[in-house]
Amino acid sequence: MAHFWSEINWQLILSLVAIGGLVAYLGDIVGARIGKRRISLFGLRPRHTSSVITVITGILIVAGTFVVLAATSETVHTALFSMKFIQRQISSLTEQLQESRQELEELEAERDSLRSQVDDLTVRRHNLEEEVANLKKEADELRRGLEQMREERILAFAGELLGQVSVGPNASAEEVQEALNTLVRQVAVMASLRIGTRPEDITVTIPEDQWKKTTEQLVGAPKKYVIRMIAESNLVRGDPVHGILELHESHLVYRKGQELISHTFTEPLSRERAEGELLSLLQEINNRSVADGILRDPLRGTVGNISASDFFDAVDELVDKDPPFLVTIEASDDIYTEGPVRVKIKIEGFPSHT
Repeated sequence: MAHFWSEINWQLILSLVAIGGLVAYLGDIVGARIGKRRISLFGLRPRHTSSVITVITGILIVAGTFVVLAATSETVHTALFSMKFIQRQISSLTEQLQESRQELEELEAERDSLRSQVDDLTVRRHNLEEEVANLKKEADELRRGLEQMREERILAFAGELLGQVSVGPNASAEEVQEALNTLVRQVAVMASLRIGTRPEDITVTIPEDQWKKTTEQLVGAPKKYVIRMIAESNLVRGDPVHGILELHESHLVYRKGQELISHTFTEPLSRERAEGELLSLLQEINNRSVADGILRDPLRGTVGNISASDFFDAVDELVDKDPPFLVTIEASDDIYTEGPVRVKIKIEGFPSHT
């Protein structure tokens, strides 16, 4: 409460009271003298003249109040003489503020958009850096591979099929171990032939957990399986053979003598066209065999092969054969999942009608 009273502008209030009282006192004296002397202003009766003096006194009191307030208070001075100007300024500043806020919102939206673009570019840059790093790594590996190839050191490529063996149904632990050992010996022989050394000098390594897991899966299994060994990395001369095992269920896919594909030719064939047509038929057999479940070579994508002599003998027969004739390619043996697909090519002419 004391703070409230201390904040009041007593000087201004007392000044206003004093000026109001003085003007009222002077107005009263003037009115009294005019009344006594019965003075008339503007042709008015003395009584009316006294009323006019009272009104003028009130006006002077108000005017004096304004003068004092304007002289002692900057706020009152501004309110009396600059209010409309200030209002116009306030209105203009309000419009500018609204425009600034709108511009700020647009700039913030643009900033957010730019931040989003920066984030996207950062992610893309990170991805590109990873791709570049991977490509550099691949390039280094290819460079090393080329250098090794120049030195004739690579004997097999990573992912290449090194060997495979079959395990019959309900196999015992001893039979499974024997099959795995046979596979290891098979791979060692293959590597020794490529190197030109003895199989005993070749070391074949298989991860112990794979060996154990494969054994557990095959012992007592009611179906026939094939175990494949794939090169884990490039096989380099002088290094151990690092292989990984793959296990596949084996079943009969094609029986011996089963027709795999046939095609009738009604026009004579040149040697070039005969080679192309025969290769096309063999490629179609490869695709069908894979679709039917034959395991393909992981590196080459093939499921079998045909000797060069058998292929060109068939080409010669195609060139010499008078059309129309039928080319039939059939399985030369029973073919299981593990392959390979061995085929027999038969070319038969149609009897002529006279």
